[in-house]
Amino acid sequence: MRSVSEHLNEQVFGKDKYQGVWSGEKYVVVKHGKDKIELIGDKHKSPKQQIYTIKKNGKQVATFDFDSGSDSYWVTSEETKGQKSFETIDDLIAFIKKEKGKGLWIHDGSMK
Repeated sequence: MRSVSEHLNEQVFGKDKYQGVWSGEKYVVVKHGKDKIELIGDKHKSPKQQIYTIKKNGKQVATFDFDSGSDSYWVTSEETKGQKSFETIDDLIAFIKKEKGKGLWIHDGSMK
């Protein structure tokens, strides 16, 4: 069951509630059940110069970058068998929540 604050955040921020935070801070943390998922970057570097990190419960599980040519975020991990693209940070987070990490990480949260 979703908390009242999650419901209110969706009502206030709409579909792209994480994209705005990511654009300014280059850090987003999302609680999903018992899991804590973090998307981490350096807000002082240009997006063209960065490889961002995805952590699940403190362990790195994947990396991603932004490709301005395709205007997409590209995630790389052992489990994706290559790369998977997302138009927004919200799309990436929705995928992680929906799949519960399947396709991005193995059960213990570590990369192979």
